Amino acid sequence: MVNILIAENHDVGIRDRKYSRTPLRYACINGHLEMVEELLKHHTPVEEEAVVDAMCGLVCAKRLQRKQEKRQEIVRKLLRTDKININARLGAKSRTVLMLAVGHSHDTCAKLLLKHKSIDVNAQDSNGFTALWFAVHAEEGVTIDIIDTVSDYVYDPRCEPINGIGKEENRCQGLVELLLQHGVNPNVRDNAGNSTLIWAIRLGALDTVQTLLKCERLDLKTEKELIHTASAMGYPEIIRLLHSALSQSNTIHVYSINARDERGLTPLHYASLSNSARAGEVTEVLLELGADPNHTDFRGCTPYMMASLLQRTQVLQVLQTKTTSLNDERGSMQDLPALTLAKYGHWALLQEVITAGRTDLTYKYMLTDDTLLHMATAANETEILRLLLTEGKLRPGSSINEQGRGPLYLARSVEIAKLLVEHGCNIDSTDFNNNTPLDIARRQPRTHDVAHYLENVLRMSKKKHRMEMWEQKTKGDMLMKGACKAGALGDYRIQDTEKLQGSASHPPSKYCKTPPVETKAATAFCLN
Repeated sequence: MVNILIAENHDVGIRDRKYSRTPLRYACINGHLEMVEELLKHHTPVEEEAVVDAMCGLVCAKRLQRKQEKRQEIVRKLLRTDKININARLGAKSRTVLMLAVGHSHDTCAKLLLKHKSIDVNAQDSNGFTALWFAVHAEEGVTIDIIDTVSDYVYDPRCEPINGIGKEENRCQGLVELLLQHGVNPNVRDNAGNSTLIWAIRLGALDTVQTLLKCERLDLKTEKELIHTASAMGYPEIIRLLHSALSQSNTIHVYSINARDERGLTPLHYASLSNSARAGEVTEVLLELGADPNHTDFRGCTPYMMASLLQRTQVLQVLQTKTTSLNDERGSMQDLPALTLAKYGHWALLQEVITAGRTDLTYKYMLTDDTLLHMATAANETEILRLLLTEGKLRPGSSINEQGRGPLYLARSVEIAKLLVEHGCNIDSTDFNNNTPLDIARRQPRTHDVAHYLENVLRMSKKKHRMEMWEQKTKGDMLMKGACKAGALGDYRIQDTEKLQGSASHPPSKYCKTPPVETKAATAFCLN
């Protein structure tokens, strides 16, 4: 049939009306190798999307080995045409074919792409993620489909929903090692400033962390809060790996197991705050590596005090049995970090902390960069939010988490949204996925009233902007008109004076082409 249509001079590059796809793309989607070969013989237009179609089809389902091999052969043939921009950014998230191949666990296709001489292995998408970032997730069974679904979870820390939902059948081992062998830079950071190593730690990817640490190009001096993150997430084996690597690099920069982060907390503090089932094991490993249980945070709170206040039984048992000089002074719940009070819903206590004007009100949650404004908004705590904005003097416009989202993205009620907008939240702001607060509100069934409110605010804002532009234009027109009139009068007076002065010595010639002054002035007035 295809040969008949071609013989009848039908356009092989024609696009359908609904999806604007060519016959070649449909052949790639369906994995029809023979049809692809025939179309390529007749010089059909080749697009970068065709490679993605061949790799993934309409759905990224597991296929029979023979069908997979056909798709891989299609990719080979498309690349051989030399009509593919291997580094083209595709889709709303600006991803390359290499990112998509790795993110969908298509290791064979990834190897084919890496052989291309002009491949950019360090290209970044709209979030700042590289192919290596997708490889880390693919090795844990977290494919692009899962990642994109989780990216819409605005009410939960991003690392929490991702953990535990990777599928065993999607795991594709060896991708990280493959990319490192092809010179990928492991130090590239995403838009939130997170490195690939940090993401591997968050995922609990022990083998990946080990692979990255062995890479000579990894720059550990630029890394911060590695052991803090592993302690908070509950990964004792990763803590051992990191401690060994950081201790060996101690000649370059000073490393200490008791180092405080910017919130004033040590790794042992994070173990005490963690609700991980392995928090006790983490505490034991940290003590074994030299962590001091009597180190305090900026408020004078020890890990033991925090564990006691939060009733972390496992951590308390380890601290009591493994240490001989433990300062077991008891504190009050108000001694806990403000972010911890918010995380566990101690809003009445947080209200007192806000009123007291504590310095930790401006801190960000280590794993997500969420602020107290984000937490209060997500919990629909209107009065706490109002207090943070008025008493705490927090500014929502500058409170951005690692997804590029301000607190307005999390608003569940019109009252909360209105409060944030009145205090400077920009409804036109976009996150790293180019979504506005209105886009997110429209997607959530329970926030349709918020979406309606934001639509009205946006409509009024545009109307106000149009009025301001019209007023500026009107004012400018009036000034221009006045200036033109003044200029015409000045021109008349100047030329009239010159005429009178020159008449005595230079009488006007009868051949002069210059129109009378009166005519010029009259013309200027008529134009106005």
